[in-house]
Amino acid sequence: MTTLSNQLNYRADIDGLRAVAVLSVLAFHAFPTVLQSGFIGVDIFFVISGFLISSIILKSLIEGSFSFSDFYIRRVQRIFPALLLVLLCSFVVGWFALLPLELKELGKHIAAGAGFSSNFILLSESGYFDNLSDSKPLLHLWSLGIEEQFYLVWPFVLYVAWKTKTNFLLVISILLLFSFALNAGRIHHHAISVFYSPQSRFWELLIGAALAGLMLESSKFHAWLNSPKYAHLIAKNVLSFSGAMLLAISYFLLTKDKRFPGWWALLPTLGTALMIAAGSRAWLNHVMLSSRLLVWIGLISFPLYLWHWPMLSFARVMQNEIPSVEIRVVALLLSFVLAWLTYILLEKPIRHGRQGDITSGACSPIGFKTPAILMLLMLLIGLVGYNAYNRDGYRFRASFKKFELQNNGFNWDDSAKYANDTKDDPPNFKRDVLLIGDSHAQAIFGGLSELYKKHSTRLQLRAGAACPPFYDLTVQHIGHAEECKDLMNGFLDEAIKDDTIKTVILTSRGPLYLTGRGFGDGDAIHLKVKSKFANPTSDEDYTDVFADAMTRTLDMLTNVNKKVIFIVDAPEMGFAPELCVDVRPFKLIDNKKTTCGIKKEVFDKRNASYLTIIAAQAQAFPQVKFLYPSKHLCDDQFCYAKKDGIIFYRDDDHLSYEGGLKMGQLLENDIFQ
Repeated sequence: MTTLSNQLNYRADIDGLRAVAVLSVLAFHAFPTVLQSGFIGVDIFFVISGFLISSIILKSLIEGSFSFSDFYIRRVQRIFPALLLVLLCSFVVGWFALLPLELKELGKHIAAGAGFSSNFILLSESGYFDNLSDSKPLLHLWSLGIEEQFYLVWPFVLYVAWKTKTNFLLVISILLLFSFALNAGRIHHHAISVFYSPQSRFWELLIGAALAGLMLESSKFHAWLNSPKYAHLIAKNVLSFSGAMLLAISYFLLTKDKRFPGWWALLPTLGTALMIAAGSRAWLNHVMLSSRLLVWIGLISFPLYLWHWPMLSFARVMQNEIPSVEIRVVALLLSFVLAWLTYILLEKPIRHGRQGDITSGACSPIGFKTPAILMLLMLLIGLVGYNAYNRDGYRFRASFKKFELQNNGFNWDDSAKYANDTKDDPPNFKRDVLLIGDSHAQAIFGGLSELYKKHSTRLQLRAGAACPPFYDLTVQHIGHAEECKDLMNGFLDEAIKDDTIKTVILTSRGPLYLTGRGFGDGDAIHLKVKSKFANPTSDEDYTDVFADAMTRTLDMLTNVNKKVIFIVDAPEMGFAPELCVDVRPFKLIDNKKTTCGIKKEVFDKRNASYLTIIAAQAQAFPQVKFLYPSKHLCDDQFCYAKKDGIIFYRDDDHLSYEGGLKMGQLLENDIFQ
């Protein structure tokens, strides 16, 4: 094994590759429209981590010096110091800046981060690319969770392979193919699960592990990599250039709209593996990746990754909108400063200082002292986070009570109580009205329920998020499975076949389904609308599909003599309604809106095609009653989120409970005339 140690010497080019990865992630998080593919930096990290960790384990096993305690002590010293500091600082900032419900959620994510299970928590909440993700200051810890879960099991797998004299490369290859099969096979129908689940992401680390195994077990590869021959040097440059080209193609092609990871993730992972395999003598690796600047960024890449997202996310939360370019730039600069200070003052002393030195013997008191303290501190910060979650974000904080009261109007309403709580209904209450639609139907349900209670009726709701209330219409969020068709067909069949249902109310966010796009800077939703009865004009024009489905649905309902009411939906605002009032203890800059609304011309442009369809449907179905909330919220100049002292919205496009109540009152004459 004369070349074994040489193969595992420090490589500056790998730190340079780390820099490329972390800079990609920073650019994507701070300026997602500039570098839409920057999220692949995490995949680059995965391959690098798999390579380095597997190299360390395999080298120790081959040389007979492997120790589980030694391995995990080193992992603790490498990861815990910076993570502890970021978790603690996030909690402190959250204490002063977040409202109780927000601090409660942060506490849950602190506990998950301390337990390296953030990916499992996020799996139960929403996707990485959802527009709610930027309000989670510890969202980025999902990748650290996957890495730590890999570190937890991987040493045991390799140890068993070594003990049973099983070929390392065979074991790695089998597990790699199995994990990739899970990833590729499930990406079309379980995209969020594939993104966050360790079993469908381990293959990326295993690519690095396979490369480490090849380097350590193949004497020919050893000789080739260290050969100074000109022909071999050319081959290394070809490998390096090919890897760089795959990364460049990844940056050019990949966006969050792709089904990722899936097959697409082969581009950045194989590109990274090729660049590592080329060795430090290849020109790109030696000259570019080994440059002082990139190596410096690579050295601080871990704390930089940890710091940058809380900085950006807290800025987003405190401003109630995407922060200005200036604020984002300052956040990134501060992240670099904090990362460097963390590296110099915390990481290096603990990893390489006398008390953190475990070379004196894994069983020595000095060897265990610092890791034991770090693990105890991590347990404590996890308990602090859990306590914040368990105590509802410390609502006892007197300074936040007034803000919490002001924010009650922005909370999501529990619509289930209106649909199911019938025990107090008088005997004469009817249940003959059914409201069908998407989340906008759910938003107005509380207000309409109170209205119908005045008329001795218990309104019923059938809703599906991002599902228009039409027959045979499929909605597909980009990168996710197709949905809505079976759900809405079932709801509409119920309305048609149930003779006790006399009135059907339909409503949905029309412009979303015509364009496939959300509205406003913070609304990143992107979907496709499909039907076997009509074809879209383009990937962002589903007018014909929507109109056809609406016609067929209204025709089927009116043919069985259902009374149909269609609520054309309230205007989309495109901004957080919290910007209209003082609902936060801290803001980075004063961004309170002087006019709480959008210009009428903006509303008209966004809704032009939708209102044209509605006009045609109203002419084709004169027996259907079409109601227009915009008539009550818009004048000639603006459409308002706040009117007559009432905040009508709880977010950028859903009505609030108070807004729903008021809207129900405004529509009462039209509904019951």
